[in-house]
Amino acid sequence: MSRAERLFELYHFLDVKSGRSLEEIARRFGVSERTVFRDLGSLQEKGVLIEQADGRYRRMGGRPQAVALDSGELEIVRLAISNPAIERRRGPLGRALATLKSKLDAALHARQRPEPPSLPATKHESPAGAADPSSAAREVVLRFAAELAPLIEGGGHHPGEELRRIADGAIEYRVRASCLDQIARWVVGFGGGVRVESPPELAARVRELAAGVLISVDQGGASPRKR
Repeated sequence: MSRAERLFELYHFLDVKSGRSLEEIARRFGVSERTVFRDLGSLQEKGVLIEQADGRYRRMGGRPQAVALDSGELEIVRLAISNPAIERRRGPLGRALATLKSKLDAALHARQRPEPPSLPATKHESPAGAADPSSAAREVVLRFAAELAPLIEGGGHHPGEELRRIADGAIEYRVRASCLDQIARWVVGFGGGVRVESPPELAARVRELAAGVLISVDQGGASPRKR
């Protein structure tokens, strides 16, 4: 086991409420207690919060914080972990790196797509600006493909939205809205990768709009050649 792999596994090994003793850690990784002490110091130097009490060490918990990176920074990280020596790593560290690469690829792919239109407000406004009382709010359920997850998880598309990550990496998106036509246009703006789960009327409207786009493209194709 390389030192990088040992530090990675130590990071997770310390995630216990009761903590671990130096002897316990040394036995787990087959190293001396002096090496364990150095490894703990290395984790702390990298920003890992480690608490020591009564001769036992544990990693301080806390919710993961989102880090905003621009496309250039994402590409740098992606290139850095594409080193063949890194890609050949196996075990927990290798699996974690593979997952990280997949997330970076999805994020870069999503940022290369045209910016979708913003989701409009749920109230259907009349020309006078008053809410249309005939438009009752409906629950909308959408399923976004895994490659769109980084874009959707950015949030802020609509007040009251609820997101849930599904096992295959897709995103289940829920929101209550009254103007299904506007939401249908928002969905079509993604150019695919979105499936309408409910309501059926929204799915029908999305199909209608998508068909209209195809017809427009077909009719606006290549101009006839001049003889």
